[in-house]
Amino acid sequence: MTTSTTDNLPDWPFFDPGRVMITPAVQALDESVWLPWLQQHLVGDWGEVSEYPEDVAENDKVFHRVLAIRATRNGEVPGRLLSRYTDRGTGESYYIITEWYNPAKLESAVTTILSVWEY
Repeated sequence: MTTSTTDNLPDWPFFDPGRVMITPAVQALDESVWLPWLQQHLVGDWGEVSEYPEDVAENDKVFHRVLAIRATRNGEVPGRLLSRYTDRGTGESYYIITEWYNPAKLESAVTTILSVWEY
């Protein structure tokens, strides 16, 4: 896995992705393919996860906690955020997963971008 720069991210994400890790399958892609997915993920657009109601419910619960913590700087972020996107050129699907290793700090996130077969 490789750590990637987040310099190209907009100033308006709803949460900090923390350290962004990409797997070898994602490294093989041009950044212009996966960077828009990361931008969508950071604003609460979970991509194709909408096809899985239990994942949408979990994302919504965690996302609302993230927003509440941003507003109050108080609380914990249990769980993870999961998005799924498909590369239109190849038809391959990819996950973006954000997890907090210190639930009391929004800055303690790790976001991993990987192909579904690397999960």
